[in-house]
Amino acid sequence: MLRFLGQINLRIFGISAVRAFIQGKKNNGFFSQYKMKVQTVFKGSRNYRSLKRMKKRIFFTPSNPLHCGIHISSHKHYIISGIAEKNLPFSDSCMYISDWPESVEERRALGAVLQSYSKNCECRVDAILV
Repeated sequence: MLRFLGQINLRIFGISAVRAFIQGKKNNGFFSQYKMKVQTVFKGSRNYRSLKRMKKRIFFTPSNPLHCGIHISSHKHYIISGIAEKNLPFSDSCMYISDWPESVEERRALGAVLQSYSKNCECRVDAILV
């Protein structure tokens, strides 16, 4: 049975997109922790720009895909977007996550996506059906 729960407007602040090398994964109950080395910051607040300087960082995602958790492989490069929750980097399947393209053509196409992404930081949910 579907129920209409009304209109919700959300603004998501502090969204960041980075190119990162995933160094490892650790399960921590409900959340998985991925250790990453940030190589490029495509979009982010000043706090996220410091990610690049910090060299090594951990981000969190739900462990279970049913809770929008993601699974990515270690020792690979990814484009990862996320938000800060309680000053911790967090990402899930609703965020933009992609393998780092190997070819120049794929990188150009990705550049267009990231350019569009950087201009659109507002999320709006008009209806929730349950």
